[in-house]
Amino acid sequence: MFSLPFNNFTIEVKGETCRSSNNGTITITTTENHNYMATASVNGELVTQTFLNSTSFQNLEAGTYSICITIEDEPDYESCFTTQVTKPDNLKVLSKVNLKSKIISLYLKGGDTYSIVLNNELIQITTNNLDLNLKPGINTLKITTNTACQGVYNELIELPFEDIRLFPNPIKQGENFYISTGGINTSEIEVSIYSTLGSLITSNNYKNITKSNLKIDVTNLPKGLYMVKFSSLEITKSYTIIIE
Repeated sequence: MFSLPFNNFTIEVKGETCRSSNNGTITITTTENHNYMATASVNGELVTQTFLNSTSFQNLEAGTYSICITIEDEPDYESCFTTQVTKPDNLKVLSKVNLKSKIISLYLKGGDTYSIVLNNELIQITTNNLDLNLKPGINTLKITTNTACQGVYNELIELPFEDIRLFPNPIKQGENFYISTGGINTSEIEVSIYSTLGSLITSNNYKNITKSNLKIDVTNLPKGLYMVKFSSLEITKSYTIIIE
């Protein structure tokens, strides 16, 4: 009775590179050479391929395929198998923000490698979970996979600033006051001082802010009531200050 080695057939399946790309393949190789015929239903039609030791069904859409192999010189021989051509999932992202700890937790699905850009900084991971630190103000988040057609995830996360305050207030004439910057991470802050009539008295830009308390020189201002405007890329606030 005719028989083949149990490991005569090797089946290699490659899924679609993108959803609906219809470029999956099923490749059959054998250890023994015979006049084989492999028959499969492809796109609703029966397709038969003859081969000696290797053949491929190509341009396959995702789905389940049943393939039967016969041998021309052995009419009683038939071997059938079922296999699956897969398609990649769409990128799925679940994000949770902890306002107290200023951390965003990401739960990712669909890719093998993820590229995460948070505030213009790139991180690449192969795991499905990640915690990242957020800054006060606006945070930009973009996530992709190593397969472009799986989609892009974008999110804007806004965190409140810590209390930005001006002190001391009132102040004595000839002294300076300070602005607590509330942990702002910015390259430039503008502080403008106006009279009660709205006239600009002075305006200064402070760059590369590294201290939490910003010293404002008002030693040349006379006694009175003034409006102080604090501006950065992330926030704008106005205050009233009294010089006694």
